[in-house]
Amino acid sequence: MISDEQMNQLEKLKELFDMDILSKEEFEAKKKRILEGGDNAETTAAPKTEPIKNNSEKQPAPTTAAPVKPVNTPNQGGEYADYKAGAAAQTPAGTEQTQSKKQDDSAVTMTLPNTNPGGSNVAGPAGKPPKKKLNIKMIIGIVAAVLVLLIAVAAIGGSGDDSDYDDSGEEVTTEEETEESEPVVESIDAEYSGDTDKGTVLDEDNTGITVTATYDDGSSEEVYDWSVDESKTLRAGKKSTITINYEGQTCQLTVKCTSVNKKQFKRSCKKIAYSALARNPKKHDGKNIRIYGQIIQVVEDGSDTVNFRVGTKNSGYGSYYDDVFLVEYTYGPNESRLLEDDMVTMWGTYGGTYTYESTGGGDITVPLLYAKYVKRG
Repeated sequence: MISDEQMNQLEKLKELFDMDILSKEEFEAKKKRILEGGDNAETTAAPKTEPIKNNSEKQPAPTTAAPVKPVNTPNQGGEYADYKAGAAAQTPAGTEQTQSKKQDDSAVTMTLPNTNPGGSNVAGPAGKPPKKKLNIKMIIGIVAAVLVLLIAVAAIGGSGDDSDYDDSGEEVTTEEETEESEPVVESIDAEYSGDTDKGTVLDEDNTGITVTATYDDGSSEEVYDWSVDESKTLRAGKKSTITINYEGQTCQLTVKCTSVNKKQFKRSCKKIAYSALARNPKKHDGKNIRIYGQIIQVVEDGSDTVNFRVGTKNSGYGSYYDDVFLVEYTYGPNESRLLEDDMVTMWGTYGGTYTYESTGGGDITVPLLYAKYVKRG
C-alpha cells in the first residue's frame, strides 16, 4: 500500500518528468526508489524559481492540489498505475491545464498550477524554462505545405507552356501564343498584267501590279498594303523598273513599254508589194508597212484627222496615179498640212482593204493604211 507521503513524492516526480526536467530513465529510477521508500529527501520539494511565463496567456493563480487517493485498478501496471488513474479522475475544479503528450521520449508541454505547499511553481534548474520539442506532426505538415507551394510555382512558371485546356480536354491557345506563332514574311515577288502603253504610271494605284508574299512556314498569299519607293512612267521603246516594299522585304518589277518610239517604229515597217496586200488582206492585216507615192486627193473634215488617196505607182511623166492606197492620218501639234501632188513617205499599220464609191458611181476597193509618221518629199 502506498502512503500519502509516497503519493505526494510520485506526483511531484511526475510533474518534473512532464516538464522535461527528468529523463525517462531518471524518472523510472526515482519512482522505483520512492516505492521502495528510499528517496524521501530528494523529492520532498522542488527547487524554487520564478513562475513560468507564457507570452500568449496569463498564468492562473497558484492553487494547492488536494492529496489524491489511489484508485485500485487490477492488472494495469501495479500501484503506480492505480495512482495515475486516481489522479486523473480527481483533478481539482478550476485548475487550468494545457498538455500535449507522446509515448516514451516525446515532448510534453504543460501549464500547471503550483501543487507545492511552498506556493511557487516548479521550473527547471536555476529557474530556466522547460525545454520544448517540436511536434513531429507539425514538422511534417510544414514540409508538406512548402513542397506543395514549390510544385505550384513550378507548374505555373517553369514549364514554358502557355497552353490551357478546356473542360473537354481540347487545347486552348492563348493570345500571347497566337501572336508568337504568326508567320514571318521571308520574301516578296511582283508580276505585271496592266497597260504597257507609253504614259502608263507604275505606282501603288496601278491595279495591274500583283504582289505575293512568301512566309517562313512555306505558305504564300497575295498582299495589298505594299508601297513603291519611286513611281515611274512608261516611255515608248523603254523599260521601267520600280522597287516594291512590304513588311521589311523588297523586290523589283520591270515593265517594258509596248509603245515604240519613232525610230523603232520606222524600223519595224516593211515594204510589201501592192498586189500582195490587195490579194491577201487578211494575211497582212496588222503588219507595219511603208509606202512611197503622190497625194492624189485630200479629204478634210475640220479636225486634225485627214484622209488621203495616195498613188504609189509611176504612171509616166512623173505622175503617180496607179496602185492607190487610202490613208488615214492625224496631224501632230504645229505640224504643216499636206496638199495634193505632195510626194510623201508614209509609215503605218496595214488595216486590210477599204471600199468606197467613185465619182462615176462605181465601188472601188483599195488597201487601207493607218499612217503614224509622214515625211514630205
